[in-house]
Amino acid sequence: MRGLGHFRGSVAWGAGVALAVAGLCVQVLVHQFDNWSRDPVLRPVYRAACALLPCALPMSRPARDFVVRDIAVRAHPRVVGGVVVEAALRNEASFSQRFPGLELRLSNAAGEVVAARRFAPAQYLGGRYRPEASMPATTRVLAVVEIRRPPVEAVNVVLVPY
Repeated sequence: MRGLGHFRGSVAWGAGVALAVAGLCVQVLVHQFDNWSRDPVLRPVYRAACALLPCALPMSRPARDFVVRDIAVRAHPRVVGGVVVEAALRNEASFSQRFPGLELRLSNAAGEVVAARRFAPAQYLGGRYRPEASMPATTRVLAVVEIRRPPVEAVNVVLVPY
């Protein structure tokens, strides 16, 4: 017959394991805060946690509410063979939100992507706006990216918010 001490030991081990698993879950949630707090499924979990803890939820960033228009490509003024791509970025949401990242895709005449690069807001805003600030609703902003050596076969440029 097992004694009370064995039972207490089993309960202590079970509680310790449960506490370790909970601690691991909290670490993952903290580590993934910037990405997962924007997820519509997990955002309520983070909202509840931030109501109890000293944290603030980042603004949601649905890329579908941003539109890129009026893309212009011109020769780089200081880099031989380079180009500058300018485009109007518009927040079509009815609310302010953080600036999106932009993905630049260069394709050839057959429509195949020959080069691609992602730009953070600080890289395409060029100091004209604070990248951590929010972009007001229905506002247009000039996005500028430089390409030092575009592939020779590139004939089309696309900028996609992400």
